[in-house]
Amino acid sequence: IRSNSSPKAQVGHYSLQLKSYTQASSPIRRYMDVILQRLLHSLICNKAPQYTRTDITTLCHDFESSIQKSKDYEKRAEQNFYAVSIKGQSATKLAFVVQADQEGDSFNVSFPFNRDMIPLSLSVMYNELQLEDQPSYNEGNHTITLKWKRRIYAADTMQIHQELSMMSINSPCIELPLAEWNGVITAIEGGNLDEAKSLLMKVQKHERKIAFPQAEAPIELSEHWVDILLQLRLGDTLQVQMTSEVKRGIDTPVIQLVRIKPKFEICVDHVHSPIKCFSQTADEPSKTNYRNTEEYIQIWAPMCKMESAANAVNESDSITIENLEVTFYQKRRGTL
Repeated sequence: IRSNSSPKAQVGHYSLQLKSYTQASSPIRRYMDVILQRLLHSLICNKAPQYTRTDITTLCHDFESSIQKSKDYEKRAEQNFYAVSIKGQSATKLAFVVQADQEGDSFNVSFPFNRDMIPLSLSVMYNELQLEDQPSYNEGNHTITLKWKRRIYAADTMQIHQELSMMSINSPCIELPLAEWNGVITAIEGGNLDEAKSLLMKVQKHERKIAFPQAEAPIELSEHWVDILLQLRLGDTLQVQMTSEVKRGIDTPVIQLVRIKPKFEICVDHVHSPIKCFSQTADEPSKTNYRNTEEYIQIWAPMCKMESAANAVNESDSITIENLEVTFYQKRRGTL
């Protein structure tokens, strides 16, 4: 932006507290700084400037477009690098609900702490959450209520049900009273980091002492069945697990798992791609005639596995078993 051309030109540099500044590094990336330094040299040496006002305006317009393209490319490259890195190891992120409409088939979440690695917002489809009923919208407080019905088995079933009916004590976010927040900001601006830390620790200790029941979220017990409700409104936080998925030939970050409560999580990846998660794609098509029984089994067995995986997920009749130790092992095939 050319100086004095718009109010944005008077913003300056916030952290340096300077109205005007120039950078001497990266002359290729910041060629406009080289032009600015030439003008400064002309002023210091009492020489006529090498550029007119029209030249500066034209250069600003041209370089603004080039800089924006460079930023978009770097952002896309960082997103692809992050998507490739989480392909083998999923990562947990904090998401904020930014859209939950009454007539929508999904709600959207954004990742303000990871804007460079994750796109602006990602959607979570309601049908991939395996809900017991359609989401209900409350126009009074502008909330979307999601309901699940699950079978949960544990040594202490009542304790598990009580934990599901309580808000998480170890929530990913802690609400700070306005007075404490102002005190933290004042301490940080004054350089008193110990005071800011002390104020934050006091709030955390207070939050750990109490556990509030979930508002309008009753738990109905019928043997091992439990009804779980979750209310979502704009600004709410959710812990999600990220993985990558190939879209248009490029690895892209997607949501793999949504943490509803400490004892209850939904893997949307299993619902979205049951065959990929629980089976594998059949390679051979069916035939009208088969040479023998072995060929029939070889062709139809993978198809039956695909159908079984898809039907098992669509039925949504899963069972949750708490505190069960499971040991996985895999037989090695072939030779090294």
